[in-house]
Amino acid sequence: MSTIEGRFVDVLPALQAVAARASTPLTFEHPGQLAWSSIYPGRESPAVAFGEEAYGFLESPHWLEVGGSPGRVADVIEWARQRSAGFALMTLDGPLTDRLIELGGRIAPNAPWSVQQTLDLAAVTVPHIPGYRFRHVERTEVSPRANCHRVAWSDTQPSALTDQMYRWLLDTPYYDPGLDWVAVTADGEMVASCITWVCGEIALVEPVGCAPAHRRRGLGGAVTLAALAAAREQGATVGIVRSRGDAGYPVPILVYRSIGFTGRRRTRQIRFGPCG
Repeated sequence: MSTIEGRFVDVLPALQAVAARASTPLTFEHPGQLAWSSIYPGRESPAVAFGEEAYGFLESPHWLEVGGSPGRVADVIEWARQRSAGFALMTLDGPLTDRLIELGGRIAPNAPWSVQQTLDLAAVTVPHIPGYRFRHVERTEVSPRANCHRVAWSDTQPSALTDQMYRWLLDTPYYDPGLDWVAVTADGEMVASCITWVCGEIALVEPVGCAPAHRRRGLGGAVTLAALAAAREQGATVGIVRSRGDAGYPVPILVYRSIGFTGRRRTRQIRFGPCG
């Protein structure tokens, strides 16, 4: 198997090929997650793909994203150890977590964690919410779409997303404006949004947001259902979402459960060496 190494943004298709091969409703890997990550500052970070079996990229000097076969993950950890004195990563409970512990990783007991949930798309319907309508975005709507995300994700600190970063998103593999949905007001303002990423029969939800002034009206859940209905039209049969499950960020998991998502498979943060 060939090894491909370079900047994350340059080797993204190789990483996505590994993620697509490994992706199931019960695994962490999905090419859409990598596409979304690729527009952030970590796009310049070092990354590696070991054939179609495993991948890794150092999103920051102390944070590693890893995925693929547990049997090949040792190569990724060794690659990361050559570039960082200490790093952390996140994975779902299961064989990959077990293998990482065998390689010297330790679970961080008090770290934030997420829950992966699934939804059968067969019964998805989009609710009607008076005063709003749902539609997919157009490729020409970069600025209002990026602003919609920023407004929704700036509660505690300003969102890092820029218009330029959203333009980059348009050209990433797996992005489809037909799966990028917004809720708009009567005067056309975008106030809630959801992107889904289809890989085979799996539609990943990432990210979802709603402007503070329009919350508590069911818009976050409704725009998610609208995006998932579009994903179903492209052949997806199951939706997956990962949302924070710890007490520090309790609302998203309640939103997803309210629209039918179920499951409690949780993530673990695993550390190798000092992590800063």
